[in-house]
Amino acid sequence: MLLRVMQDWLSCLSLCIFCLGNVHADGLTFDEALNQVRQQSPSILAQNAGVSAAQSAEKAAGQLPDPKAFIGVGNLPINGNGAYSLSGDPMSMQVLGIMQDVPNAHKRAAWRKEAAEDVDVAQLKRRSVRSQLLRDTALAWLNRYFIEQRLALLDKIDVENRALLSIVQAEVASGKKQAIDAVAPEQALAEWADQRDDLLRARAEAKAVLTKLLGDTGNKDLAGTPPALSVDVAALRQQVSQYPDVRLYGALVRKNEALAEEARANKHPDWGWSLAYQRRAQGLSDMVSVQVTVGLPVFSATRQDPEIAARQADVSEAEADQLAMLREQSAKFADDLADYTASSHKLVRIQQTWLPLAQEKYQLALAGYRAGTLAADAAIQARQEWITQQFKAIDLENQQDDAAIRLRFANGED
Repeated sequence: MLLRVMQDWLSCLSLCIFCLGNVHADGLTFDEALNQVRQQSPSILAQNAGVSAAQSAEKAAGQLPDPKAFIGVGNLPINGNGAYSLSGDPMSMQVLGIMQDVPNAHKRAAWRKEAAEDVDVAQLKRRSVRSQLLRDTALAWLNRYFIEQRLALLDKIDVENRALLSIVQAEVASGKKQAIDAVAPEQALAEWADQRDDLLRARAEAKAVLTKLLGDTGNKDLAGTPPALSVDVAALRQQVSQYPDVRLYGALVRKNEALAEEARANKHPDWGWSLAYQRRAQGLSDMVSVQVTVGLPVFSATRQDPEIAARQADVSEAEADQLAMLREQSAKFADDLADYTASSHKLVRIQQTWLPLAQEKYQLALAGYRAGTLAADAAIQARQEWITQQFKAIDLENQQDDAAIRLRFANGED
């Protein structure tokens, strides 16, 4: 009788869940969430703009500075009969010319290298941000999915609890059972009601996280199931040194090396040239002047050398940061792999051992209760253990998928 009633309730519940699944068939799938992040995330759009800016700046790097035009007067007398007159002295003239500064070739090569590394840094920052956003979105979608799996299990438990309570109350009313037998099902209902409230709060928080990442789309109902997230340990381990955060520090090392080269280039003289046309008073010949200037870096001990030392220290700092980041990411990979391995083994064990045993124990306890050889609270306790194992299975599947996401998305790949 009890089993038949519970089976009828479960059939109705399955039909309702099927109908709800059809209603929400247009919900947010795992792949759609990731695609929207790729295409519409403000953070990724900002990084795209940063890459474009660096690429535009690279085109101008190493070019000569703009030439300068100059105009003026030369040798203008300021006293005597011809004071302030352009024709009062044969040396007075009007001057019109152009000049060009020419930084040395070593410095311009360093500028070009620095600009190229700026592009690489911008691209790696974009990849790092993209990797983090994809990982956060995937984890947020999974978190909400498994919360809703727990709520669905609670719906099933609630139906069973109410069916069990109705049967026990009927048997108490008929005198077949004692009044105390109805207490345990009522306690179970209250306990699961508390857990439902906790899960509803957690689902609201999960929706808020998805909304932060996806905008209003994050409030849509979920659709579909998580993808199969296999983990190729050997291949993923080889990728650790290519993680965007590790490579970003490598690009910063190269950028600081370019800055050090620029500092060393300051020991080489810059030069420049100028060409001037000089117009004199009527009856006097006009003139042309050509001039070349050369820098004299003769005080390198107090100027260039300290700058070179500072830039070289920056290189050493960036190299140390890169090594620290590689070690940090290697340790994180090991932690995530350990989480994935442990949760995978536990999930197999609970599916193959703990769940079947807990279900068998509950069925035996239920049979004992129906036969009158076992108290209701003992049957409820056995059922509680079975339900706990079902929740634990969901938790382990969630942990396994979370670890797989962290492993597979760490390199910015999905």
